[in-house]
Amino acid sequence: MVRSHPRRSAAAALLVLAFSAGGWWAYDWRQRQPKPVRISVKVEATGVTKLEKVLQPQALAVVFGASVAKVEDHAGLPVTTGIRMEPAVEGEWKWVGDTRLVFRPKSDWAAGPKYHITLDRSLFPKHVQLERYEVDMQTASFVATMPKIEFYTDSTDPTVKQIVATLEFTHRVDMVALEKKLSLAMLGGADVFKKGAPRFTLTAGLHQRTAYLRTSALVLPEREDFMRVTLAKGLRLVQGSAETAVDIEKKVRVPDIASFFRIESVEGTVVRNHEGEPEQLLLIHTTGAAKSEDLQKALHVYLLPKKSADQDAEADEKKWAGPKKIDEEVLKKAVLLPIKLVPSGKENTDLHSFRISLETAGQLFVTIAKGVRPLGGFTLGEDYANVLAVPKLPREIEIQGQGGVFALNGERKLSSKSRGVRQIEYEIARGLRSLRARGVGRQFRRTPQSRVHRPHLRGSVAVSNDRQHAAPESIPAAAHRARLGCGDDRAHRQAAADRVAGQRSRRCAGQR
Repeated sequence: MVRSHPRRSAAAALLVLAFSAGGWWAYDWRQRQPKPVRISVKVEATGVTKLEKVLQPQALAVVFGASVAKVEDHAGLPVTTGIRMEPAVEGEWKWVGDTRLVFRPKSDWAAGPKYHITLDRSLFPKHVQLERYEVDMQTASFVATMPKIEFYTDSTDPTVKQIVATLEFTHRVDMVALEKKLSLAMLGGADVFKKGAPRFTLTAGLHQRTAYLRTSALVLPEREDFMRVTLAKGLRLVQGSAETAVDIEKKVRVPDIASFFRIESVEGTVVRNHEGEPEQLLLIHTTGAAKSEDLQKALHVYLLPKKSADQDAEADEKKWAGPKKIDEEVLKKAVLLPIKLVPSGKENTDLHSFRISLETAGQLFVTIAKGVRPLGGFTLGEDYANVLAVPKLPREIEIQGQGGVFALNGERKLSSKSRGVRQIEYEIARGLRSLRARGVGRQFRRTPQSRVHRPHLRGSVAVSNDRQHAAPESIPAAAHRARLGCGDDRAHRQAAADRVAGQRSRRCAGQR
């Protein structure tokens, strides 16, 4: 064909080449031209509406990457055209600024559906081009939880024992349907429900998004057992078709008479009373409310003797490791301590405070005999014992009458109060008579003539117990008066005057 029509073939080849070159040139030219700016679009999905007295559903917001609103839309008027949402929801669109288009529904969002939002080009100025004009949003899913479940003793009637539970939902539920989905069962097979009585009752909370389950009065089992509360899957909402996808189960212990009440913990601490003085306390936490007076009758606190150990033994080996190491021989050497109840202001409480007074370090052995009866007819089924360290009092030194003035006549003593200190080192300085003449406690300007000379008295006092300490008797009273700058010792004043005169004569000689 090419050989029979060489001219036509050459012309066709040239034509193809020309079209190819032209196409490449056009593509290259197009690529080098300024491209239109396309603005990003995204949707801020709504969350679960906060549970409060008046529900305020979260707004849906379409957010743009740059200013896209028309000038006339900045007035905050509702947007009625140019935007469509499917499925339709009753509410109102408004511009918030020039980059956010917000929709506020009149009622709460349904759980789980997907919404398709279409933006019309007429909603924006002609020069605005978006990356996309259709976006999707999905609301929060329906979720049910059981955050709280417990064994409860009625404070007004301690003989009534019940299981109470709280159920919470992200959306409003049908209480009749909820009751049908709930079931109770004892894992050990104990018969705790009275015959003929309904097993539980339900009470609706705020907006039917909270429900409170309360069983009928229980008969305590011979041995402790566990109750399982189950919310079966498939619970549907009042609004929409969403439902729970899984079962929700919680278990709670149903005690017998002897297993409910226990000593949870015993700890020593130091607190300050109303006068600011530190006090040593034993804090006893129980699993149920009881009278502290009843607990005090069964409580014994011993100061344990020091454990005999080798000198090279580690510190932990010189301490009692636990209550199992304490036998009758050890208790014979221990000291039974007096305890005093600290009133709590409540007749029955689960936190009991007892005051002890012990100045030495060491370890305490705390025992509580079984048989204590708390609120509700239970009993402490086992003896309790524990070993803990003596609460350590803080080391303190306090000068009594700080800021006071020594009397010119009569007794002149400076007292101090100490705690946890074996020896006190003190230092007493004096001021010149020029300072005393100006009055103690009055403000004055420091001058070279009014500088304080110190120290003039030093010493130490051995301390055996917490008490007030006066100046040591081994120093003569006259010397105290002179050195504190508050006495009338003429010899001391004359010696001071001679020293000042000598200093002046030496300065004059130096100037010559």
